[in-house]
This record gives sequence, C-alpha cells and structure tokens, in this order.
Amino acid sequence: MSNRFRISDLDAGGTVGRRETQPEGWRALLAVRRGDVPGFLRSLSFLLPAVTLIVLLLLSLLNTRYHHEQVMGSLESHVETSARQADAYLNDLSKLVEGAAERLADGGAEAPSTYLPNAEQIRVIPFTSLGIADRNNKALEALRHLERDLLRRAVEQQQLILDAFGGDNGWQLHFAQAIDPGRVLLATFSVSALQAGLSRSANPEVIKTELLYRQHGGWKSLASRGQASASGAQAEMLLRDAWLVRVTMDESRYQTLTRRNLPLYTVAVIALLATFSQFIIGLLQLQLQRRSAQREAEARARAAAQADAHQDKLIRAAFDHREQEDEPVLELNSGSFDEVLDSLDLSDDLDDSDAFIGGVTTAVEVEDTIFRAYDIRGIADLELTSDVCREIGKALGSELIEQKQRVTLVARDGRNSSPRIRDALVEGLRWSGVAVVDLGAVPTPVMQFATRELGIGNGLMVTGSHNGREYNGIKMVIRGSSLTEEAIFGLRERIRAQSYIEAAVPGEYSNRSIVDEYIDRIKSDVVVARRLKVVVDAANGVTGPVAPRVFQALGCMVEPLFCELDGDFPNHEPDPTRPGNLSALQAAVKAKRADLGIALDGDGDRVVFVTGEGDTVYPDQALMLLAQDVIARNPGAPVVYDVKCSSHLPRMINEAGGLPIMCRSGHSYVKNQIQESGALLGGEFTGHIFFRERWYGFDDGMYVAARMLEFLSLSAMRLHEHVERLPQSVVTPELSVPSDEVQKFVIIEQLKSTNFFEGAEVSTLDGLRVEYPHGWGLVRASNTGPALSLRFEADNAGQLANIQARFRDALRAVDPTLALDF
Repeated sequence: MSNRFRISDLDAGGTVGRRETQPEGWRALLAVRRGDVPGFLRSLSFLLPAVTLIVLLLLSLLNTRYHHEQVMGSLESHVETSARQADAYLNDLSKLVEGAAERLADGGAEAPSTYLPNAEQIRVIPFTSLGIADRNNKALEALRHLERDLLRRAVEQQQLILDAFGGDNGWQLHFAQAIDPGRVLLATFSVSALQAGLSRSANPEVIKTELLYRQHGGWKSLASRGQASASGAQAEMLLRDAWLVRVTMDESRYQTLTRRNLPLYTVAVIALLATFSQFIIGLLQLQLQRRSAQREAEARARAAAQADAHQDKLIRAAFDHREQEDEPVLELNSGSFDEVLDSLDLSDDLDDSDAFIGGVTTAVEVEDTIFRAYDIRGIADLELTSDVCREIGKALGSELIEQKQRVTLVARDGRNSSPRIRDALVEGLRWSGVAVVDLGAVPTPVMQFATRELGIGNGLMVTGSHNGREYNGIKMVIRGSSLTEEAIFGLRERIRAQSYIEAAVPGEYSNRSIVDEYIDRIKSDVVVARRLKVVVDAANGVTGPVAPRVFQALGCMVEPLFCELDGDFPNHEPDPTRPGNLSALQAAVKAKRADLGIALDGDGDRVVFVTGEGDTVYPDQALMLLAQDVIARNPGAPVVYDVKCSSHLPRMINEAGGLPIMCRSGHSYVKNQIQESGALLGGEFTGHIFFRERWYGFDDGMYVAARMLEFLSLSAMRLHEHVERLPQSVVTPELSVPSDEVQKFVIIEQLKSTNFFEGAEVSTLDGLRVEYPHGWGLVRASNTGPALSLRFEADNAGQLANIQARFRDALRAVDPTLALDF
C-alpha cells in the first residue's frame, strides 16, 4: 500500500507536521536566541554600570584582604611574644626543680621548700622496685591516679616530667623528677604566675591570650588574659608538643577593622540595581522587536498559504489525471519512508520523561530483609552479591554527596566474603564521586577510632559481626553518627527508586594504616598499675592481630587463644554471648591461672569477661562494676543501658549517685542515646559497652577490656570477688525463638494489643518488658536475625518459672507454631 503526501504537508525544513511551541511569560522574556545576542548587547547601556560593579567588588576584596593581613600580622606578633614568655617561665621552673632534685640527691640538709620557694606543694615520694603497684607504699595512697602515672613516667624515663591537671584549687603545674633510685621529687605550682607571664594586649577588652594544654585528645585552657566574646580571628603557636598559645580577637572588633568598605559597597549596590534594570529593559526591547518581526512573518505566511492552496489544487488535478491514465504516481513505500525518518534529526522532539539522573533502571534484585534496624546484613553469597553491594555503594555514595560529604573510610573483617563485598561497595561509592580511604582488615572500633582521629567522620565496616561464617553485612557511620532504622530504610528506598548521583569523575582511592595509632592512644590513656595475666579469645576474628598487642602495650602477660585470622571460624562461632562459645576460654583461664579472660566477637565491638575462677561475667554485671567506677569520679553522671539488662543495674546506678537511662536494644540506639544524654558510659546485654569518659563514645571491646584491667589493677580484690558482691538473682542468658523476618514483628504487635500480662507493669520501648514485683520477662523482635529474643530474671527459680510460663502461654496463643524450649 502506498503512502501519498501532499507537497503542503512538508514544511521548508523537510519534516512532517512539526510545530514549534512558543514560550510565554518569563520564559518568553528570557528566550534569547544565539543570533540575537550581538544586537542585544549593542542595544544595551548596562555595560558601563556592569564594569563599574566589577571594579568596585575587586577593590572591596583587595581592601578587605589588606586589613585582614594587618590584623593577622598583629596577632602573630602578639602570640609569638606570649609564647616566648610562657616558654621561658616553664624553662625556669624546670631548672629549679632539676636543681632541687640534684641538691637532695647530694644530701642537702635544707628542707625542699628552701629550693622551691614558690611551689604550692612539695613532696618527696619513696619509690621501690614495684613502682606504683607497691601496695605497702603508704605514700602512694594519698596520690591521685594522675599523680601516680606522673611518678611512673619520671622513673621509667629518668628525666623531668611536666604535666598539668586540675584540682580543688583549679589548674596546677606538676613536675616529677627522680632524685635517686629510691625517691622521686613531686612539685606543684600554681598557674597564676604563668598567667601573669602572658603578654598583655593594648586592648584587653577585645584581645584574649590563652595558654592551653593537650589532654585526652583535646585542648584545655590553663590560663588567659583579656577577653573576646566571639572568635573573629585567631593566631596560634605550639610549644613543647603539648602546649599551645592562642590569641583571639573579638568578632566585632575584627569586623570593624576589616569591613571598612561601606561606601564602596553602597556604590556597588547602586551599580548592581542599575545593571539589573538596564538588563530587564533590554530584554523587553528585544521581545518587542521579535514580536513585530513575528507579526510580519505571519502576514507573509498567510499570503503564501493562499498561493500554495491554489497550487495544490492544480497539483491534485494533475495527479488525478495521471492515475486515470495508469501512469506512475508520486509515492513512498514503507521502506523508503523509514529511511526518510532515520535521516531526519528529531532529537529535539524526544520525550525525556524516562531520563534518569545518575543512573538507569537496574535489574538487580535487592532483598528487603537485609536492611536491619542498625546495619545491613544477610547471607553473603545469596543476599549480598557483588551486584547488590555495588547498588548499596551507589546509594551510600549518593547519600554522602547529598550531605556534602566527599570522602569516607572503608574497612573489613576477616570473613572470606569480605574482600569481595568491600570491592563492590567501593566501586559503587567511587561511581558516585566519593573518595575512599581503605583501612584494610581491622576491627570495627579501629574504624570508628579512625573517623575521629583522621577527622573524616564517615566510615563503612564490612563485617558479619558475631554471626556465622555464611553471613556478612555493613555497619555505617555518617557524620559521626551510626545509621539507625530510618536512615537505613531510606537507603533501601533510594535503591528501589534508583535515585543515584553519578559523578563525572570517579572518586579517588587510597590506603591508610591506623592500628599503631589506635594502640598508642589506648596506652596513653589507660594505666594498669600491676602486672596481670590475661587470656584473649579472638574467635579467629579480625581482633586477633590487634587485641594481644593492646594488652601487651599495657604491660600485661597475654595468652592468645584463637587469635589467628580465619574466616571459617574453625574453633567456635564469633559470638561471646553464647555460653557454648566460652568453654575453651574458661578452661584456658583456669589452666593458665590468669586474672581475666577476654572474649571478643568477630569484629571487636562486643566483649564478655571470664573470672579467674572460670565463671562468665554477664555484660550487665560488667556494666555495674564499670558504672560504679565512673560515677565515683563523676557524681550524677548519666549511664545508658538497654531493655535486656538486669533490674539490679538501674538500682545500683542510683545508689552510686548516677542517673540510669533505659533505651532500645541495638548498638546504634545506645550510642545515639549516649550522645543525646551526654552519658559517660552505656552498654547493652549483648556485650556492646560504650565509654565516653576518656574515650570517644563508641562500642569498643578492646578499650572496655583495658578499662576493666585498670579497674582490677587498682583494687585489692579479684574479679570474682567483685561479682560476688553484686546483687544476686536467677537469670537466663538471651534466648532465641526461631521465627521469620515478617512474622516476628506481627507477633510483637499482637502481644501489645492483648491483655496477657494484666496486672504487671509493661514497657513497650522495645518489644514488651513485663515487670513483676519479684522479676521480669522480655520478648522482642531480634534486630539481627529471623527470631524472637527473650530474657528473664527473678529473685528465685520458682518465680522465674512462673514468669516464663506466662510468656509461653501468651506466645502460644498468638502463634501456636513457635518452638518454645524455655
């Protein structure tokens, strides 16, 4: 069949029926064609105010820069003078202390105060070969923990040690110098003289001079002169690695000195308004010209159309006459028509409604069940394939870019699937333009430490945590906070919608080692006062190469157990909260006569302790001991715990003078609650314990073990004796009842909507925690697997059995298929 076209169906460009839609309103005003630009520019008078505006702005910037350099030069001169004075004062004190120690070593008969008349306190401390661990040295009992550590360093390094820390009278300078092998001189000075030595500013009401001291990773202000309400400009100079002099100018004064361009700015604003007005006027003039030309063209078109209509009649008559005579007609068969369409440029008419910024629709199927309450987790070879992990990397990369984050850390554990997952994840991140710093195979706490130490704030850990070898997952930190349910489910929705951001250039990739810095940081913070023997069970996880080094650096005798990295976990699963996984450690602790057994999970953020008698210390019991230690130094401090912890824990926190705060189970929830409440300590029954006193507030099994060693080294009692003094009750470990990823939530909601526990106090913070006068029970949907999680505690076995029976009846009523073996 032929397809006939009239000549009038084809426009001058050779296309069929194409019409250009004319813009309206502001679109029409701004629709300047390329050919119009030269005339547009020639017709405008805004070029002069535009040039004036540019010149004024340049002058303003140069003027501001000149005054800024003047201010900074003055501040740098001031800080240099103050630094010289402070350094000279510290040198003078150091020489006085060294001289006093030499005179005392030579047998000087005068009192030590004769040599150090300006000291607030002078003490000569006898020191034996046992050092600060000598329990018979009564002189050490009156010293604070920091003073003991000062003495230890003076003896070990055989040189003058200077430190600064606060006391009842504010900040003080402390010097320690070994006199001879049996004595150490400890001298304390006020910082008032040091404050007087700081250079006085000519304008103390707007210039503040400070002397700061580095302590626990931050700077503490020891002395200052002058005042500044807000920081406008600063100059700093470092002294002796740990001292810093800072000079700050008040914000208002800085603005006064540097913002002297008001007249220029006023003229610039006027020029800008004039430029904008002329620009709009020029656009309006151009549109009037175009509309006039358009009307003339339409008139010519109408005249041409009339002529074409007459010509069309003549052509039709000619075609009809030729058809009647069986002569060939003008036709296009279907093949030639397709060729004509292919030759035409129709790109301007394509519908871009299916276009996708940063990606195209993918056929990769991603299981919803891998997105958990505080991480991504699934069976590595089935649910976390390379394609799936690449999509997760794109989603995470896009999320980072949207939050103005351009770099992230990446680390992995020792599982066999972790390198593959890491590689796919990195590929997706770099596709989105995120730079990746690879820390290698390190524990999760080391990755968390790196986010703080390197100042990056973003970190991704490829780990299956405490789960079996067939599992793996991803723990995520963005801008210093662990991702929880809402953010993780947001990643799932982003993958579903393919809402990605693709970078024009892939993000960079680099490697970084951080383990040595991590160990040095713990060593600088924790003091183990006497030599302890520990057995470390790393469960063949990623802590194996790191944990023994940490405890050796603290001076402990370390017996490693299953510390060889093996992704098959040949000895036992990497979950220390399961009693069966602790049998080898319990036996080793007793056989080696160790003071402590330390069990770590697969990635090192969980820890469980074993006493020297071979007994397990539940994590909430460990939290009781550590809470008493922390609150003793910080009265009123909040302590966070999860719903699975013993009811004795909040009572002990209250009795110690602290503030107990219960939260949902899950390390991300506990960590975020600690940040929100300002708590110095927190933990959950699964072994995640968080220190914010002297540490960073994330769950770190190795650091928690180091603090437990410090606690034990300063006590005359062994760990089992401390545990025996805690309130006693009959408790169960965390119990697991198999379910599925959907049904477990249905069961919890059904329990909440019934009256199975009438008469008891029920908390629905996380599942159901049912409190009775003599005990409690908990059932909740597990965050880490297809199961229900339960735990029970009571004053005696009979009451425990009664509570468990009530829970069994309730669970069977809502789901008779559950296998209840408790």
